[in-house]
This record gives sequence, structure tokens and C-alpha cells, in this order.
Amino acid sequence: MNIADLDQIDRRILDMLESDARIAVSTIARELGLARATVKERMDRLEKSGIIAGYTIRINEALARRRIAAHILIDIDPKQIKTVTSRLEKIQQVRGLYAISGSHDLIAVLRSETTEELDEVLDQIGATPGVQYTETSVILSVKMER
Repeated sequence: MNIADLDQIDRRILDMLESDARIAVSTIARELGLARATVKERMDRLEKSGIIAGYTIRINEALARRRIAAHILIDIDPKQIKTVTSRLEKIQQVRGLYAISGSHDLIAVLRSETTEELDEVLDQIGATPGVQYTETSVILSVKMER
């Protein structure tokens, strides 16, 4: 099953879960005018098929602002992309790693508690064999996020 196979009900369930991953199945059922068992079966199917890969939380924005976030553009030796991504995945502060088009190869999203910690992680990324260049942008404020 893939996203294209979903009907309107599945899409509405996903939208509701995306807004609030802790929403009760009974609340979804009531909102959609369906039986609770029907919604639960659909959610189980979406989980088993891999459409729902997991549930997560969003940290309170006031608390999240106390953490330092940065985006790192990374250029990599093409022969070492798997090795580099494997090593970067192991760094706890790397919250996301994305292959991109354009003049760089990857964007890493980092979160750290202090600027010192961020500096150490940036040094670690820069020293990773296969990494040729990095460019860091520290996020100063969040204007909008979904």
C-alpha cells in the first residue's frame, strides 16, 4: 500500500493524527461519523502497511527555543555517501538528514543544548571521512512550523 492507494477517510485519519498524535480513536471515529472499531482497523492497516511509521511529540515552543537548532549543508565525495550517511546517523544531535538537489549533497538538521555542543558536533561532521565541505546556518527563530 502507498499514499496513492488511500481513500478520503484514510487521509482524514492521517491529517487528524498529524495534528495530534495522541488523539483518541473514539474522537476520530466521532469526528468522521464512523464506528470506533472501523477507525481502529484502518489505523492498524495503515501501521502494518508502513504508511504510519510511528507516533511522535512536539516539544513546547518555549522550551524548544532554549535548544539550538541548525541546518548544515554538506558536500560529500560521491564514492563515500553511504559511509558518510551511516556515520552521521549515529550522531544523536543529528535530527534529520536529507539528500538534496542543487550545489550541495545533504542537509543535516541538528539540535544541541549549547553552542559548545553544536561546535563539537560541527567539528565531528567536518572531520568525517568523505565530507568535503560544510556550511552551517543557525536557526535564530521559528516564524512558522507545522
